[in-house]
Amino acid sequence: MPYRCPRCGRETDYREELKGLCENCFREKYALPKLTKLKADIKICPVCGSVKLGNKWIKGNSNNISKVILSQIRRSKVIRGYDLRLELDQFTPTRMSEQLLLDSSATIPAELYKAGIKIRDISIELRVIKQVCPTCQKKAMGSYYEYVIHIRFSGKGYRNNLAKVNKLINQIASHMKSNVFIDVKKIKRGLDIRISDRETGRRLLNKLIRMFNTEARQYFKKKYDPSLNKNILIRKAMIEI
Repeated sequence: MPYRCPRCGRETDYREELKGLCENCFREKYALPKLTKLKADIKICPVCGSVKLGNKWIKGNSNNISKVILSQIRRSKVIRGYDLRLELDQFTPTRMSEQLLLDSSATIPAELYKAGIKIRDISIELRVIKQVCPTCQKKAMGSYYEYVIHIRFSGKGYRNNLAKVNKLINQIASHMKSNVFIDVKKIKRGLDIRISDRETGRRLLNKLIRMFNTEARQYFKKKYDPSLNKNILIRKAMIEI
């Protein structure tokens, strides 16, 4: 004898996760008709585009932004026992935070599921809060760096070589992002150059090596930053000219 849904009498397969109901009756029973939208906040750094998840700041791509939104909404008692799936096709995955920063709010379509069955469509009203992250705050104060280049002038032509290095630094600085800084400290017959961005530091080092046809001794140093509550891996290089 075929199994029938106890609610509507339609012939169906018995599924324990649906409590014996057919998909239509299960959907109707858990439809939450008064629930049309959910609300969430997201903090985005307007300088680097990172987003805040709990006490941490992470990259502002669509995957991480989904984590931020879902972490808030899952606390809601209204949808306890349901799964929420966000539809983010309207955003570029790697630049979602940049797109959200263009407005103070956004509406994100989503789907509500229970036991693997789509229950209904719903919308997420997202409030965008601009907040400069601790890393960008430290960069603005010149106290954050990821790359250090030590230059020592050991031969003749000190003034001429120093001028070449300064010119190269100015060229690179003119094309840097606004949240990147280079700090140059002049010492006796040398320079200590601190760069807040790893890629910029690597680019400057490679140009110095090619310019002076020399080599660099490279090493790493791990530094714990208590204000950021994380370890920073600092690249260091020593060049003799």
